Amino acid sequence: MLGRYAPGTRRASGPVPVIADVRQNNMATISYQPFDDLIGSLRADGLNQQADLLDYLIHKVAWTTSSELIGELGQKIKEIKKNDLNHLSAETKKNMDEGMDMVKVVWPDFPEN
Repeated sequence: MLGRYAPGTRRASGPVPVIADVRQNNMATISYQPFDDLIGSLRADGLNQQADLLDYLIHKVAWTTSSELIGELGQKIKEIKKNDLNHLSAETKKNMDEGMDMVKVVWPDFPEN
């Protein structure tokens, strides 16, 4: 579904892809916007390799399910936090938290550590 926005997400120029995912008979609305925001802030912090990896996962890989993609993005965010914490701006940390919030929409028990 294009054109619908998840609560709390910011609108970029043009429609932001939003996916409705059914998990355990509950409808959860997820958006890729927090991850795209994170990619931009990682680039601004000079962490192009990390940004490229997230961009590749979102825009170049064919995933079986959206929940699989969101779980993989959560794993990569955890790795970036672990390996690059000293290089992250406040904006990037905020974007990471927003990305993890979206991960927890799909995976409520997702471990952050």
